[in-house]
Amino acid sequence: MQFSYDCAPKKLYDENLILQSRETMSQSQFDREFGAVFTDDSSGYFKTSRMAACTIVDGDSPSVEVAGDSKSKYLLSFDPSWAESESSDDFAMQVFKLDDEKKQGTLVHSYAMAGTNLKHHIDYFHYLLKNFNIVSMVGDYNGGVQFINACNESKLFKDSNINIKMLTQDFDKPEEYQEDLREAKTEYNISDMKYCILRKPTSQWIRRANELLQANFDHKRMWFAARAMDDNYHNQIKKKIPIQKLKFLNIAEQEEKQSKGAKMIDFVEHQQDMINLTKAECALIQIKTSPHGMQTFDLPDALKRTTGPNKARKDSYSALVLGNWMVKIYYDMMGAEEAKAIQTFAPQFIN
Repeated sequence: MQFSYDCAPKKLYDENLILQSRETMSQSQFDREFGAVFTDDSSGYFKTSRMAACTIVDGDSPSVEVAGDSKSKYLLSFDPSWAESESSDDFAMQVFKLDDEKKQGTLVHSYAMAGTNLKHHIDYFHYLLKNFNIVSMVGDYNGGVQFINACNESKLFKDSNINIKMLTQDFDKPEEYQEDLREAKTEYNISDMKYCILRKPTSQWIRRANELLQANFDHKRMWFAARAMDDNYHNQIKKKIPIQKLKFLNIAEQEEKQSKGAKMIDFVEHQQDMINLTKAECALIQIKTSPHGMQTFDLPDALKRTTGPNKARKDSYSALVLGNWMVKIYYDMMGAEEAKAIQTFAPQFIN
């Protein structure tokens, strides 16, 4: 028999636990755990209404950015894809503007390209590192190791003296989370660019990371940037970036014929399309549970069977899940207390 907590006598449950869970869990997760309300597996896991409520109103800040504010901090996430076929998965990169006061992030820049060779991805990655004050980075371990190595060994990165280094903690065991945070904080070094985590997508982590994103939408701890308008728009189209070297559309002929100014305008407006794409991909995600209790977060079966350049994808969603998780890790790491040294030697005076 299953029943909601509010149907039980108050002495049977801890009210503090209920209040704490309501503040930290998503509404769907709270309903499942304490309300005996179970959603249909065929429904979308992320509600469009929640994501709309987490979208900055057009005209307000932060808005989409093609070059960051030097005084602000940014976090970069990426989900690599090595295939060069137009029907392959997207190579996705996303940049989040960090809010140290509220300890949350806003998606301000997104990239998703399929059927493009590695050089274009490296060029774009380099552009992000040079034009945003990146203080933390996360990527999918599957393909991420090769991509970071390829970047570090490229002439472009060597000429720019960029060599990205990894943090070694995996944050897999909840009982070792605080110790992992302290160790990561000790290793973390911005000036040496040792701030990247390559996350292995285990089934347990995927479930926890998706629940975290759902909860952050419900409690408005993850935001989508507004459309660049008025002063924000004019400031962005005037940014000095290597726009002629960047490939962000699968329309090569059109990009080659564009002037620098026209391509810059398209680039700024393209960012709003990428924000909308990310939300659309999230809205398609369904949760499925196997008979053995294994949960998967994926596109509906009908969409997974589609092929071709315009097939449904979920790579921007994956980059968002990674970035959202890393925002939490970053602020938890920054707030971690240093391990106290324990003295085991008592000095003695010898006469």
